[in-house]
Amino acid sequence: MIYDPNSTDAVSNQDVLKSDPNDFLEQMPLYLLPKPFADMAEAIVLSARVPPSLAGCCVLGALSASIGSGLRVKSGPDRYSHSNLYILASASSGSGKSEAFRHALAPFFDAERDEIEFWRNDIFPKIWSEKQMLECEIEKLKREAKRKQSTFGKEDIRSAIEDSQRRLMELEIDATEPARSTEDATSEVLALLLQNSSESLASLSADSGAIMNNLFGRYNNSGRTDEAIYLKGWSGDSCKVNRIHRPPIVLNHPRVTALWLAQPDKIDSLLKEKSFIDGGLIPRLLVCNTNAKPTPIPQEECGISNEIRTGYSEALNTLLRAFHKATSSLTVKPSKEAVRRLTEHYNSIAMRMADGDLKDVDSFAARWTEQAWRISVCLHAGTHLSNAEMHEISEQTAIDAIMLTDWFAGNQLEILNELRTGKMEKRRNKLAELLKQNGGPISVRNLGLRNGLSVAEIERILKHYPAEFSRKRINTGGRPSEIITLESEN
Repeated sequence: MIYDPNSTDAVSNQDVLKSDPNDFLEQMPLYLLPKPFADMAEAIVLSARVPPSLAGCCVLGALSASIGSGLRVKSGPDRYSHSNLYILASASSGSGKSEAFRHALAPFFDAERDEIEFWRNDIFPKIWSEKQMLECEIEKLKREAKRKQSTFGKEDIRSAIEDSQRRLMELEIDATEPARSTEDATSEVLALLLQNSSESLASLSADSGAIMNNLFGRYNNSGRTDEAIYLKGWSGDSCKVNRIHRPPIVLNHPRVTALWLAQPDKIDSLLKEKSFIDGGLIPRLLVCNTNAKPTPIPQEECGISNEIRTGYSEALNTLLRAFHKATSSLTVKPSKEAVRRLTEHYNSIAMRMADGDLKDVDSFAARWTEQAWRISVCLHAGTHLSNAEMHEISEQTAIDAIMLTDWFAGNQLEILNELRTGKMEKRRNKLAELLKQNGGPISVRNLGLRNGLSVAEIERILKHYPAEFSRKRINTGGRPSEIITLESEN
């Protein structure tokens, strides 16, 4: 295991390399979060009577959302990793997920409401009045153009109308009420909300049923799923969203953060949709089952102290002011030790993806180290707040990020277990059918070359079904050959 929940000691590099994400099925280790955030998560556990995993997901989601697109780390020669995470946590109805969500996101939503109120009272009236004056000026210029006889005079008027129209289009964008977050939004609305100065947005929901329905294409007449904007928003890839009777929305580097709480059956429905896996949405999610259930009320309830609430709120607001509205991302450097830790983390996973126990879930495992880089930005920002750019990401921060990533990875694999078992059953049936059709043993080489069963797949099948198949090495006069036989034929 990478971490001991009762210890804050750094683990050795060998422990990191030997770790298996399947080991991380206990509750989220909240001590890995920076102090004001860990304190708040632990307080939510007691106040809302929820498991640490639920409180931790909510606080980590709030931390990620508050940074927005304003901070990134140089994670490779030509690669940068931002802080935006997609967290999907399951919890039963009535388990306290709404209360945990409310406590964790309160400072974020309060800041958003203050910004909206300021915009409505001070900014929008100025925008509206300027629009009215420009529209009047354009009408005046049109009337003057009708009276002009010379082409030269009309050219001056046309130029003035163009300038005014150009400014009107800018004001149309400015006239959109500011939004740091959204919930039940179509792809077009998401794109419209992302059309802000930082191109960042948080999708936040304590009960993400409506979001799931949108992903499944509730407003999409084509019958296809509708996750494209979320794929772009996770990676920061440019995109263009076409609209009927309106100019298209062009986004250069959109950054979406997601914190979705859902009932367990909602996660199951996502996993059963093949396009979400093949398209890459689910592999981008940090998924966990918090095992949150309704719990009895103790005789003495424990509220969140003003000290913890204030410290947490000040930390989130500092991040919001420093990074959330930044028009360009500030870059933090990782220390050499942090790079080494994260490189070793990826290499250990890559070996297991190549021909090992992660080969059948490589699209998920391939993103684990990128998730660790992103979490490291969050932890780094939560530690240093507005001074984050002035410090390197430390080795300990990288280790903590790897621990959290592996915890999520273990939960992801546990949730995927049913899917993996189903795929394993299909491959087992295929192997058995091939052996029956052949009327006898088949070499491992031919199973791979002619039937698409790799050595790693065959080994997993033999491991899971030891009573059904056997493997033998035979001499053929040249290189020894391994053959697979149905036990029923022996």
